[in-house]
Amino acid sequence: MLFNIIARNVLFCYTNRMKKSLFAVFLVTGLFIITGIFAYAKTSDETEIFVMRTDKGTSTTVAKKIHNTSTRKIYHFLSEINFSKPENLYEGAYDAVRIIKQAEKRYYREHDAYTANIANLNLTFPNAQKQLFVNNTSRIYLDNGFYYVLTDKLVAVYFAAPSDYRMAYHLDFHFDGTQQCISATVQAKATCEKLGGTNSTVNPRMKNWTVYDLPEDFL
Repeated sequence: MLFNIIARNVLFCYTNRMKKSLFAVFLVTGLFIITGIFAYAKTSDETEIFVMRTDKGTSTTVAKKIHNTSTRKIYHFLSEINFSKPENLYEGAYDAVRIIKQAEKRYYREHDAYTANIANLNLTFPNAQKQLFVNNTSRIYLDNGFYYVLTDKLVAVYFAAPSDYRMAYHLDFHFDGTQQCISATVQAKATCEKLGGTNSTVNPRMKNWTVYDLPEDFL
């Protein structure tokens, strides 16, 4: 009888201990899973920064990450190769344009309209010298001589003072997918054509500018 009582107590203690051990295991496992979920969320919230560098004529996309989830930084990297050929002038801006267009798509999904105010897109240009928003147009002037123009229809890339007439052009990237090369000189027309420009027309706003349609896969 006494043996049975002792055995039952031992079994009870052992079972109770096992329950506590199992509970501890489940608790630790649960905490591990929750921690993993938050870690994954934090990782997935990291913002990718895409920059374009040119090395010996070969364009390489370099991806970096920052932990600031509210603002995305974009860079316009400049290299000697950008000026070796007039048609390479804006290569350093292509990834920046992609990011702006992606931000505009997100904004459109939330507001059913595109925005001309760069401040609405949570984008920053680390090398911005001056940034303006006037007459429903954003202008971002970089310290490398390039500047971006943002409206509620397109983002355009300009170079302020080209030393070569063949570089006197700018690129327009419309949010509807249309891409254009706009030449300001006769010499720049050849550059737009080298970029794949076709269907040349006179710019209705600036009669001395010629507009070329760029291929769909240009950017």
